[in-house]
Amino acid sequence: MAKNECPFRDCLIEETENFKVFQDWEVPIPGFLVIGSKKDVDSILDFSEQEYSEFCNLILKWRKVLKDKLKIEKVYFFQSEDSDTGFHYLLFPRYSWMDKFGKKLKSFNLIKKYAEENMLTAEKIEEVKDVAEKLKKI
Repeated sequence: MAKNECPFRDCLIEETENFKVFQDWEVPIPGFLVIGSKKDVDSILDFSEQEYSEFCNLILKWRKVLKDKLKIEKVYFFQSEDSDTGFHYLLFPRYSWMDKFGKKLKSFNLIKKYAEENMLTAEKIEEVKDVAEKLKKI
């Protein structure tokens, strides 16, 4: 399987005029969502008013979904402007098993590394796939 090839049928959760929302499968944590711009930009400063409005509505919508449908109480939000993959905004859910890594910004990289090294199993991929399929129906 190629590095960026999704291991299940479709990682895409929602597509709008300007954005794609998808489950990050490379870090197999259910509900780890990415909002990616279809336009080649690095920053929200590059968005039109309409794109900014659409983007903000997506953040709010999917944060509510994570809370209401997946019962995720805490989410970390990330976006870097020096990425070589274009604009991606991360909605990173906090599960109780993550507490052992701490609750500071640096915990994100520790959790991400742990998930990549220990959770890329057929069982966990199936769980991520099931959650992604559930979210597509919302």
